[in-house]
Amino acid sequence: MKNISPFSRFVLVGLVNTAVSLTLMYFLFFSGLSYWISTFIGNLVGACVSYLLNKTFTFRSEKSVLQTIFRFFLVVILCYLFAYYIGKQSSIWLLQNLLLLPSFYSGYLAIFFGTTIYTILNYFGQKNFVFNK
Repeated sequence: MKNISPFSRFVLVGLVNTAVSLTLMYFLFFSGLSYWISTFIGNLVGACVSYLLNKTFTFRSEKSVLQTIFRFFLVVILCYLFAYYIGKQSSIWLLQNLLLLPSFYSGYLAIFFGTTIYTILNYFGQKNFVFNK
């Protein structure tokens, strides 16, 4: 696995992280928790998994936890707020203007959009701000 690029490793970690966080988000949302609580808890659990795997596997950072943990969670929080806000607004707009689906689907679509945006922003934040060499 030494020949795999950092981005490819990030994608692998992202698949694991996404499976964990999305499963939890959809489970919590389906169980009746709000959109924001479901996505927050799912992302918090996913962020813990992501930190450990990205520090050791993706970026192979030798920086200490104290050097990286604050920056990591700062990037996660900023990406979360931006991505899931845009995801929610996009899903509302899409359902109101283009799709003829009931508003019931808005939360599910918003989670999907938010997760996609979050993943892209998070990679660049982790690579360039948290685990940079």
